[in-house]
Amino acid sequence: MNLLVNLDVDDLEKAVRFCGSAFGLKVGRRFGAFGVEMLGSSTPICLLVKSPGTPASDATLQRRSYERHWTPVHLDFVVDEIEPAVDKAVLAGARLEQPIATYQWGKLALMADPFGHGFCFVQFLGRGYDEIVDWRWSLLRVDSSRRSYFAGVVNIRLGIYSQKRRQFRWQANLILRLRNGKQSSLLRQWLDLRLPAPVPTGHGAL
Repeated sequence: MNLLVNLDVDDLEKAVRFCGSAFGLKVGRRFGAFGVEMLGSSTPICLLVKSPGTPASDATLQRRSYERHWTPVHLDFVVDEIEPAVDKAVLAGARLEQPIATYQWGKLALMADPFGHGFCFVQFLGRGYDEIVDWRWSLLRVDSSRRSYFAGVVNIRLGIYSQKRRQFRWQANLILRLRNGKQSSLLRQWLDLRLPAPVPTGHGAL
């Protein structure tokens, strides 16, 4: 599944200039007078012109406003150096709403664009969000859709079929690929799945 970001604005050309100056994005495709695709981030951002005061949806009485508003879904721009990124965005018309804060995982700047949308700059430090992951739970619950988030690889190997105990044993090897390129063997154990076992079709096969 691919992600596409759509962002409502009330002045299309102003938004194009802002995204170019603040984030270094470039114009991709133009969709007539109502939209522009901006490229240069990990996913395209489509700027869509919508007039202020128009209904946000048929299912709500809320109307579009480009004053500063609550942004329940916002964009985080990950940068190498947060201070110059903030300065560049402020010069382009953004507003720094709180001083840059430093956490165990990195630095965070809470921002707002000229159209009232909140966004953040993020600079990861050390291992980033891995610094605060509770691996006691995360490693056992990781799946293919979250591997990139944990920067890890999960290998599951079929173990030995025990006819006497009527169960399969699985050997689970969870290997984390750390950002510095090192690999650490984090867990190696036998898990007994106490379920009725199917008849094996061959040695080590389901």
